[in-house]
Amino acid sequence: MTKLLETGVAAHWILPATGHVVPNAEIVVRDGLIAELKPMAAPPEGGGTTIVLPGLVNAHTHLDLSTLRIPVTAKKPVDWLHRVVQARTQDQPGDAAQRIHAGVLELLDFGVTLVGDISSGGLTSELFPTLPMWGVVFHEILGLSDARGNHFWQQMIKRLHEYPATDNWQWGISPHAPYSTHRQLIEAAARLDIGPVCIHLAEFSCEKSLLEENSGELARFLQEINLWHPANLAPHWEWIRWKLRRASQAIYVHANYLPRTPAFHHNEAVIYCPRTHQAFGHPKYPLSELLQAQVKVALGTDSHASTPNLDPLAEACLVRQQFPDIPPEMILQMITRWGAEMLGFAHCTGSLEVGKSADLVMIQAPTRLKTVDEVYHFLFSGAAIGLPRTTMWRGKWRRRE
Repeated sequence: MTKLLETGVAAHWILPATGHVVPNAEIVVRDGLIAELKPMAAPPEGGGTTIVLPGLVNAHTHLDLSTLRIPVTAKKPVDWLHRVVQARTQDQPGDAAQRIHAGVLELLDFGVTLVGDISSGGLTSELFPTLPMWGVVFHEILGLSDARGNHFWQQMIKRLHEYPATDNWQWGISPHAPYSTHRQLIEAAARLDIGPVCIHLAEFSCEKSLLEENSGELARFLQEINLWHPANLAPHWEWIRWKLRRASQAIYVHANYLPRTPAFHHNEAVIYCPRTHQAFGHPKYPLSELLQAQVKVALGTDSHASTPNLDPLAEACLVRQQFPDIPPEMILQMITRWGAEMLGFAHCTGSLEVGKSADLVMIQAPTRLKTVDEVYHFLFSGAAIGLPRTTMWRGKWRRRE
């Protein structure tokens, strides 16, 4: 008979991300899975407060931009885009791979056990099979000209065959953005049906004039970098949403300037990057309206090109600060369960439930927290930022280095 590997994780407070909080309880882990969540007769020993929550989900980042620090000029996105393009053109062989490696280590240190990565050239696929986390590698496709678009598409198809997904990650597709991707590539991405489709949509207000009138800052930007092909642009945002309804899951990153209460299809979801949104000085995010319309919203960090680090908890803290009326248990789901659902991993992670992978983060508060409100305040006020996080993935611990 095979011996089962079993361990127990005791905590003063367990936050399963299922709508309730469990005080003074233990998670029984057996062969990498959550076997039981049971109450304890007495609180765990020791000072302070032990808090356990699901492994965090960073639903959107660009690992190949990790370590790139590009100043964001509020309300001047085109200046920032120029700097990003310039940084990429200066890459030497191996630079992107080194940045991906650095970004992965940072995610692990912050307790991320599931990531959605926009991957230029699909490079992250080489690294993922050996990583102690789940993930979706969104192969990025670009190109407004017919020739450039076809080149990126063929490159992607080749990559998909060379690096088949393994049990801890899957492929997705990312037609980068309306201003950088041929309209036919957006349609083709939805039809290919290899996984979720993720696009940066309505990120900048000047996208609207580009698509509908072929004018404005982004039009001048494309002309300046010799990538101006107006006939190949999508006609408007709603056309893109309509085409992506063929995808199993359509994910819109940012969505800063979509109508405040658009009617969302069942396969559509949104990823909000609060600190990036703040850095660019966009108007207040329509988060409350989206949630009231029952739109699923997860949080992401974008990249080092627009935010200080890759910590989803830091994003959640800003949400709590800017939207105090949103219940904290809902904010927790934005960095756990909802991200897992839209990335296609809710069957195995994103919440602490029996039968799921034992993916969790343990944080030690220095003082005793006596109520649920105190626990959430500690997590989302910023008090937990910078404290060591002990992370388990598939039943194995990893300590922050």
